[in-house]
Amino acid sequence: MTNDNHPIQPKQGPFRQRAWQQSLWACAYLAAIVLFWSLRMEYWRITNEAPFSDMADYLATAERFRCCWSLSQSDFWSSYMKPTLPTLGGFLFSLTGEINLPLWRICLGLFTFLAVLGLARELHIATRRHIYSLALILCVALSKSSIFWSYKFATEGLAEAFVYLVCALALLVHRSNDSTVKSLSLGAALMLALFNRPNLLPVVPLVAFASLGRLSLSNRSASLRFKNLLGFGAGCLAIITPLALRSYTLYGTVSLSPTQGPYSFLWELGAVPIRNASGETFTRTAQQLQEEAPSQFRNDYEASRYARSIVSGWISENWRDVYPQLIRNRFFGSVQNREISLSKVPRTQLFTGQTERLLIDKSPLLFALGALGILLLSIKYGGALYVIPATALLPWLFGVLFMGEPRMLEPSLPIILFGVPLLVSLFLRSPAHIARKN
Repeated sequence: MTNDNHPIQPKQGPFRQRAWQQSLWACAYLAAIVLFWSLRMEYWRITNEAPFSDMADYLATAERFRCCWSLSQSDFWSSYMKPTLPTLGGFLFSLTGEINLPLWRICLGLFTFLAVLGLARELHIATRRHIYSLALILCVALSKSSIFWSYKFATEGLAEAFVYLVCALALLVHRSNDSTVKSLSLGAALMLALFNRPNLLPVVPLVAFASLGRLSLSNRSASLRFKNLLGFGAGCLAIITPLALRSYTLYGTVSLSPTQGPYSFLWELGAVPIRNASGETFTRTAQQLQEEAPSQFRNDYEASRYARSIVSGWISENWRDVYPQLIRNRFFGSVQNREISLSKVPRTQLFTGQTERLLIDKSPLLFALGALGILLLSIKYGGALYVIPATALLPWLFGVLFMGEPRMLEPSLPIILFGVPLLVSLFLRSPAHIARKN
């Protein structure tokens, strides 16, 4: 029996609690976003480093592309540099009519930020866990490597942004019903990432399978599957075709790899023995080979083929002992060594005081725990989440076969460190889940 003067009010507790929780998560996300931008902008403000070495070369190529639509480093070295960074930089600098590094930093920061937000959103959709998305944004915001490379005109910072973008688009395409345009975007992003850092090559078939494998096994119409496959292929071809045509025009053959590749392998070996056609043996360093190339070959494609034959010969002579040891040294060195060569500012200390203590960086233990965390995430939730550990770990593992610089790991480091809080959350949640069941 009810009293008309005092009607029964519906319970508001659960609704108010949910609203309070949503407000709390919104504040946490906002704090992570503020950290992301404030730390980067402060680092840009206190850091002063003029581009030099490979960064200066990329910048000069970007300027040449801006003014002359050319990706050549010189009259001889036409395809020495990887094309994505100077192309995007050249387009950006054309807006101001000159090289503008502050504008580049802002645009790279915005690209990284939006890509991280996209991946965080897909993580929440896949797991229904705000804590995972928040942890990802915080790890990127506080990562020393991410902040360090955000200042430089280098492939590392751009490669990091592409890691987040490719993972986000692969997850988006995998769960979408009609994803032709999204598949096209994924194909284009994947190729841009590949031509920025070729060690992404092992990821290409895995990302394609993650995004398109579900389509081929579903009950959708054949025309829909074909449209999605066509979209992905069109996105890849949109990036590959201009580079293939340029290569054919220059060399009379299609060669999509930069001519710098074999010289990067030879650089850390020092003087290597070379046997000529008459059987005589002499030694050359990578620098000497590059200096002699214009007088010995018609173009850099032929010079690169010759350098590649030297690499193949060295590996065939040393694959039993020296080369495996070299790979092991590269593997452990990239996990342990925080120093970055070819930098005039330190990678190990970005700030002073309390700000520096906020930041996170790699160590062998954190690397191992982080890698385990992102692997367990893909196992626990399934779907296309395996693109995260694949995109984070495979380029690094593939890269140590050819180059020993610690920077090979840098683009993947924030998302690997994200695996540490992820691992803690997974292990803490399992006992609580079991307790609730009991």
